[in-house]
Amino acid sequence: MYHSRFFFFRLASALSEILKGARLMECYSQQKDELLLQFYTDKGKDFFIRADLSAGASILSFPEDPARSRTNSVALFSELNGQVLSHVEPQRFDRLFSFHFESGLILTFKMYGQRSNIILHQSEKVISVFNHHLRKDLELVPAPAKQHPEEFIWHPDPEILASRCPGFTKRIRGYWHEISKNGSTKESFQALIDCLTGDGPLFLCQEENEVFVSFFPLPEVLFESSDPIEISNRFYRLFWQVNCFGREKEKLIQEKEKQLAQVLDRIEILQTQVERASGESAFRLHADLLMAYGHEIQKGSEKAVLPAFDDSGLVEIRLKKDLSIPENAERLYRKARGQAADLQRLLDTLNSWKNNASSLRETLSALSSASDLRGLRKLNQLHPSVNPAQEEANLPFWIFSFMNYEIRVGKNAKGNDELLRISHKDDHWLHARDVPGSHVLVRRKKGQNTPQPVLERAAELAAYHSRARNESLSPVMLTERKYVRKVKGLAAGQVRVEKEKTLLVSPKA
Repeated sequence: MYHSRFFFFRLASALSEILKGARLMECYSQQKDELLLQFYTDKGKDFFIRADLSAGASILSFPEDPARSRTNSVALFSELNGQVLSHVEPQRFDRLFSFHFESGLILTFKMYGQRSNIILHQSEKVISVFNHHLRKDLELVPAPAKQHPEEFIWHPDPEILASRCPGFTKRIRGYWHEISKNGSTKESFQALIDCLTGDGPLFLCQEENEVFVSFFPLPEVLFESSDPIEISNRFYRLFWQVNCFGREKEKLIQEKEKQLAQVLDRIEILQTQVERASGESAFRLHADLLMAYGHEIQKGSEKAVLPAFDDSGLVEIRLKKDLSIPENAERLYRKARGQAADLQRLLDTLNSWKNNASSLRETLSALSSASDLRGLRKLNQLHPSVNPAQEEANLPFWIFSFMNYEIRVGKNAKGNDELLRISHKDDHWLHARDVPGSHVLVRRKKGQNTPQPVLERAAELAAYHSRARNESLSPVMLTERKYVRKVKGLAAGQVRVEKEKTLLVSPKA
């Protein structure tokens, strides 16, 4: 209720009593969104007003001595230096109040939440403003709202009554709703209005992670005073200690939880890849069998059927008929070495992501235990954000996820070759037809048919990451990875494709 017109009317009225006849010595700012005014009163004392107009704040406080810094301090509204204040004019029906000086200059405080501003003007002519990004304030002095014709006139229908009181904030409406559950009466409504417009006590209350000013004693009262200046000072301190801390803590925890969810999704995908890569390590076994029983295989054979070393049955091995048995074995050993390197790379990546997950869990635990704003921000610096996008920035391909399938898109020609090298023969391969572009691979799940929507999404990505990006429709080749060959002598990214079919899609990122 601090940001209600009822509170600002009381605050401006209290300032009028203190500052009438005071001289404004200077206005200055020491940090963004904050203005300090120094008055010298007729009682021979300095009186400071600090206006914090930062987003989500818009709070006035009245420090004893703000200790102006010699550096990083900018003088503002210099036209007012030395001017004598004739009176402060509060507005009962708006969140405006104005300081009127004997020279005719007026400094209007417009306390409109995120649109709050301080405007220096003479009559209707704007001279300067504090927040220049509010361009309308440069052209027009805000006119105070007029009283609603039926405001404060009781009506038995709560909805009609609420519409008659546009100055009621959400909390005031909530309070009225609670006290009128047993029936709204003219007397109870009048008691509410007396609290809002009288000079009775004000309360600083807390509800969860929010401290607020109330005209009524709610369950958790932190402080009580009839002095709006004292209430404003207390609220300013507690706002940054409690409200800002609570919001920032909640925001940081939500960010970390979102990052953790992304990391856990990535870990799940990597674990599946590791399991598949671990189960596909038969190349070395086949090579060993060829070296052991090669003398029994007829030259020029396209396959060999040999007994397993553990007597578990027969093992069928495909051969290249134009290669000798030792050459076939060496070809399989090369594949085994590449497969082992791929598996190790997957394991290293998986461990890195697991470390990220562990770090994020520690950060979440520490954030949940944080009890003040300074400690919260220090924790956030000690535990920087884990960004999955940054983790994948060094990969030669982009990774997309659709319907729990992983789609990889080569970043460039070398990335396309690397993408082919680490793929499985049964993965789906896609490329925009007859134009340069990225290779796209859909990681096939063992024993499952890949849904058509997944292939269509991959085709959209292939079209988008090609020279056909700006076409309304683009043909895209689709085949299995085993039908895509990297022939010796072809440039980076170039391949020969067999048994492809065509999907017609619209390019889409």
